[in-house]
Amino acid sequence: MTPSSSPSPSTANAPLIALLDRHPLFSGLPQPVLMQLAENAWHQTLDAGESVFHEGDAATHYLLVESGQLEMVRFSQEGDEHVFQSFGPNSLVAEAAMFMQHGRYPMSSRAGSGSVGIWRLSGISLRATCEAHPPLATRMLQRFSQRLYHRVNEVEWLTSSTAQQRLAAYFVALRKQQGDELNFPQSQRHVAAQLGIPVPEAAALRERYFERFGKVRDYLEGLVAQARADGYTQTMFGRRRYLPDLRSTNRQRREMAERAALNAPIQGSAADIVKIAMMNVV
Repeated sequence: MTPSSSPSPSTANAPLIALLDRHPLFSGLPQPVLMQLAENAWHQTLDAGESVFHEGDAATHYLLVESGQLEMVRFSQEGDEHVFQSFGPNSLVAEAAMFMQHGRYPMSSRAGSGSVGIWRLSGISLRATCEAHPPLATRMLQRFSQRLYHRVNEVEWLTSSTAQQRLAAYFVALRKQQGDELNFPQSQRHVAAQLGIPVPEAAALRERYFERFGKVRDYLEGLVAQARADGYTQTMFGRRRYLPDLRSTNRQRREMAERAALNAPIQGSAADIVKIAMMNVV
């Protein structure tokens, strides 16, 4: 875990205040309110798998994810690991724990498969800001209510759907979130958390798919290998996308480039076909 350097408070907090202002919960709040939220906050960089906090630790800080993926994890009495949820950039983590009576984190948190940049924000500052600025408290109540409603619906969906149905729904939701530049996650833990199934079941689901459609796996693996050899990938019409990060020593950058190598030829070819069709419309 690597703390950032400590310049003057105003300089140190400027990036955080900008991030807070872009977050739906804090967007549009007066500058003094954002500054109060940023008091006593600091930035950290985590390596893959590094712990942020453990279940039962004193809940003193909540988190704002700047980059990468954070996982929320709990272990059963038998020692089985369950990833409850993954949080990506611009996500708040553990803010509800700042208001829990027992004052403890209800589960553990750690960095995902790549490095993660986070801001640790003071729970004391959050509570003080809510008391001094009631509109923020109202926003938080609305946020908690929406999340509770979503979880109730999610429980109903998880108890009535199959793993295959959840996977299909997940990819549809992913398409809505990411638009045309769709990047499928490579981490089985991340997919399992989103589907509400154990990691071994997610792995088995993936393997059953590729057993049935073996040529798809061969094609996808070939795309990445060829792009790594050439330094670029291309559509069926020859339009290239250069991916120098395929040879990066940074794991996170390399994995992002590999996902692009998988998606660009397929989605790029589809875009080319649509463009050609539009140009040929008389």
